[in-house]
Amino acid sequence: LEYEIWRQQERIESDGSLMVSYSELVRHVARFLGYSENLSESQVQIVDVIIQSGVRQFYHPPAVNGVEGGYEWSFMRPHVSMSLEAGKSTYTLPDGFGRLAGDFYFSTPAIGRQSIVLTSEYRINALAQQDDSPGVPRLASIRYKENMGQHGQAQEVTFYPTPVREFEIHFSFTAYTGRLSINSQYPLGGPQHSELVIESCLAIAEQRENDERGVHTERFENLLASAVAGDKRKGAMSFGQMGSSEWGGVSVERQHRNGSVTYKGQTW
Repeated sequence: LEYEIWRQQERIESDGSLMVSYSELVRHVARFLGYSENLSESQVQIVDVIIQSGVRQFYHPPAVNGVEGGYEWSFMRPHVSMSLEAGKSTYTLPDGFGRLAGDFYFSTPAIGRQSIVLTSEYRINALAQQDDSPGVPRLASIRYKENMGQHGQAQEVTFYPTPVREFEIHFSFTAYTGRLSINSQYPLGGPQHSELVIESCLAIAEQRENDERGVHTERFENLLASAVAGDKRKGAMSFGQMGSSEWGGVSVERQHRNGSVTYKGQTW
């Protein structure tokens, strides 16, 4: 978390919303520590260190009140789509992309869900040297792009074969986020977790500055247990009905097929 992620997307209009910001967290922590509004340089550093630790604690929760340690929030594994163009094999991955969760895949009416297997850049280069004909993508490799300095480092994916036509690719990933700052104000999770983020930072403050587990630590742990329970329910609902005959326009019996299978002359 020692860098600010480079964002190309349009900024989130958060003015007037219930999302907690870095500036608000500074005020909460500074007030708890008894600082005046005009912070000295050393006070700014102390407050910032506490906030970064509090946000890390929120993103990667400890094992408390029945919450398993390192619980992975659903908002840190977003599901996105990417449009592939005919004749173009390499694409920049979304800002905040940490690592792929699962496979890239696309769906067709004929064969249902078709996975694209992640492999090494070396293998894709070797295959492209042997045959660079366009086709249906079946392999992909991920690598870092050039360093963007203070804006972090973006990643890109290369598909093989080069798409012969347009494809709509779907995938989930574990998100990265940079440290909060004046230029990167808002933590992940949205306004529903604002109080939890605040209490996480204040819990760190009272533990480090007062050497105690006080009211803010207790409130953080209670809010955390409630938030994790809600996040688990949300994750289950996002998957959809288990008994449904259709999912996203793809038949369930075809959902995980990657092509036909022939055994003893019978094809499925």
